[in-house]
Amino acid sequence: MSWYYVDPAGATKGPLTIATMKSLYGTGIKDNTYIWNGTTVAQWTALNKCADVHKQLKPQPKPPSGGRAAPPSGQPGAKRRRRRRRRRRRRSALGGGGRANLLGAIRAGKKLNKTPAPKENGPGGSAGAAGGGGGGGGG
Repeated sequence: MSWYYVDPAGATKGPLTIATMKSLYGTGIKDNTYIWNGTTVAQWTALNKCADVHKQLKPQPKPPSGGRAAPPSGQPGAKRRRRRRRRRRRRSALGGGGRANLLGAIRAGKKLNKTPAPKENGPGGSAGAAGGGGGGGGG
């Protein structure tokens, strides 16, 4: 089948075979180039509007290059994909975290793990220093 196309300068080119058009794809023939053959494409139409022709001309994507191809699953030597299991978070003895869970634990009568409050360092140095912690005059 003979094909014709309009080049970027507006001149009609052809007759061409699909193989010749495939070699011109990307340089002289683009997706928006108008094509015509008089039978299956009766009017000048943009290449990207003619899906069957566009598919024939557009280069097929190459498979990813990562060495040799893996054999299909079910055959010896096929790699199986492992599923990762999600770990469940362990809930604390108090039923999780946050104030709402604390109140629920108190209502349920659970024993609470109390930790001592951290010691604060005052402006005069360490908390247990002799001299009363500095600052302020005597009176």
